[in-house]
Amino acid sequence: MRLLEGLRLRIQDLKFERSQVIVRNSKGAKDRVSLLPPALVQPIRDQMAFAKQLHAQDLAAGLGDFYLLYLGNDRFRARIERAIGRAVGFS
Repeated sequence: MRLLEGLRLRIQDLKFERSQVIVRNSKGAKDRVSLLPPALVQPIRDQMAFAKQLHAQDLAAGLGDFYLLYLGNDRFRARIERAIGRAVGFS
C-alpha cells in the first residue's frame, strides 16, 4: 500500500470479516482490494474504540460540531448537520 493510500483510508474501507482493505482511487484512479494483516485487527479496533470515546467526550463538552457552507435546502440544514456531526467515522 502506498503512503497516500494509507493516509486516505477511512473506517468504512476496512472489512474485518473478510480481512480486506478497500483502497479507493489508487494508482490509475481505480479502486482495489488489499489484505488486512490479522496482527493489525485488534490494534485498529482498539484505536477505533478510543476515537469513539474521545468523540463522545467532545460532544458532551459541546465540541466536535462543524458548519456546512451550503446544503441547498435550508429547511433540513440543522437536522443534517446534527446527524452528520454526531456520526462516528464521518470525514
